Amino acid sequence: MTEADIRPLRRWFKEYVQSFYSTDTDIQAHVRLKEEHTARVCDRMVELSTALRLNEEQRTLAESVALFHDVGRFQQYTQYRTFNDFRSEDHACLGVRILRQTGVLSTLPQSQQELVQKAVRYHNGRDVPEDSSEAVYLARMIRDADKIDILAMITSEDELFRILPSPEFGGMAKVSPGTVEFILQGKVARFEHIRTAADQMLFRMSWLLDMNFAWTFQTVHEQGYLEKMAAQLPQTDSVRRVVEYLSEYRDRRAAEVS
Repeated sequence: MTEADIRPLRRWFKEYVQSFYSTDTDIQAHVRLKEEHTARVCDRMVELSTALRLNEEQRTLAESVALFHDVGRFQQYTQYRTFNDFRSEDHACLGVRILRQTGVLSTLPQSQQELVQKAVRYHNGRDVPEDSSEAVYLARMIRDADKIDILAMITSEDELFRILPSPEFGGMAKVSPGTVEFILQGKVARFEHIRTAADQMLFRMSWLLDMNFAWTFQTVHEQGYLEKMAAQLPQTDSVRRVVEYLSEYRDRRAAEVS
């Protein structure tokens, strides 16, 4: 796959997203949010590909995965008025279905079509298959690039850009012991365990335990994402233990050679 192969995919994506533009200000805002998110994730994927010293075919394939990783989000929000997969449908599965139904990948060899579809399917799951296949490698790349942009949004000082805690979880005053214990066991906190806004922030902080490449950990360190998230939490002993644990883990993984 070359740069020439990805250009028509970019054009298709732009036209596809624009088909969801709406005079409904709520829909329009959420469509644009995901359109802009996708553009930034593509940029992060290029940076990660460069850090991993991938060749042109590998880089363009990785960018294609980034381009389509959230292609299901536009129909999801327009149809359900939510990005919550539990309240609508899995946006990754929806995205794969859209890729197949539209035939946008038909210009690529069948093997590459399957790689893109599998990586999109795996990008938001709790786990990815434990193997060394190219699809899993691409999935790990998109999971990292995606998380980096979401962390940037969580910690942004721009209120128009920032992802705020979900109102349904209340304030930041309380942390659930179960969430803390899960993280200190080296596990990503589970969404279903979230009871408070502080739990939700800890859940996002625990994504560090699901990151894969030294570049990702270095970016988290350089941008101070962990510290910025921690500053929004109650300064309790349990929170301090989590921050120390994750900081140590981040620094150790950042020093690895990808």
